[in-house]
Amino acid sequence: HINNLYNTCYWLLVHSGVSAKEAEGQLKTTNSAGKNEMMFSKFGVNYTKEPEINRKGSVIIWEWSKSQGVDPRTQTPTETLKKSVVVLHTDIIGDEFWQRYPHVLESTG
Repeated sequence: HINNLYNTCYWLLVHSGVSAKEAEGQLKTTNSAGKNEMMFSKFGVNYTKEPEINRKGSVIIWEWSKSQGVDPRTQTPTETLKKSVVVLHTDIIGDEFWQRYPHVLESTG
């Protein structure tokens, strides 16, 4: 998130005609609030209104789901776990992500 905020602000400055060195100089002393204010006041960009994929990036995790099936040997109904890849565009820093996806840090051996 912090890197993307910096990069978005940096490239807005550079595309407006500021040199790369000047852009770096302007940004190195700003915090997140300062970068947000700079983008809004100079370029009319409200960073919080940008799509999450642009602000948060992508997180790829395994997600498990139950699947109903039939055992081909015995023809009895079975329930299995199916693993699939899920792409999320979310904040992984806050507690909400880790409460919803605690299995991300579990070892599967």
